[in-house]
Amino acid sequence: MKALIKNYTDSHIYPGEFITTISQDEIKKKSIKNKKKIPLVNFTEMPELLKIEIALPGIEKQDIVVESEQNILSVFAIHKKIDKSTEEIVTIREFDYEIFERKIPLPKNADISFIHAEYSHGILKMHIPKTNKNEKNPPSKIVVY
Repeated sequence: MKALIKNYTDSHIYPGEFITTISQDEIKKKSIKNKKKIPLVNFTEMPELLKIEIALPGIEKQDIVVESEQNILSVFAIHKKIDKSTEEIVTIREFDYEIFERKIPLPKNADISFIHAEYSHGILKMHIPKTNKNEKNPPSKIVVY
């Protein structure tokens, strides 16, 4: 039975295996090749909780990568372009993007180990509890539900 358990020393353990449809290499390639868009963010600090909302319209949940390292929360999302019909004539295109990237510095009392991230209706919502400890969180990948 022990052979079936994977040891994740560099990240937190989540039930099941979460696999995004994009890799770090794909993010780097698209970041260099294309102009990155910075999504809009609402950051609310409450007595025991940090609440972050990020606008990511038209993105699928599996195309979002959320990571943290040294109290910096990084959000990446790649929008898969849809093939354009030859009969289509687009007169206005205001939200044509291929990659979103946003880095958010977190206070030292943010506890990334208990973050909850949920994507619904084009908004990524994250709730991060506060702790009494003022130490850096280990690098981790956050699962988006």
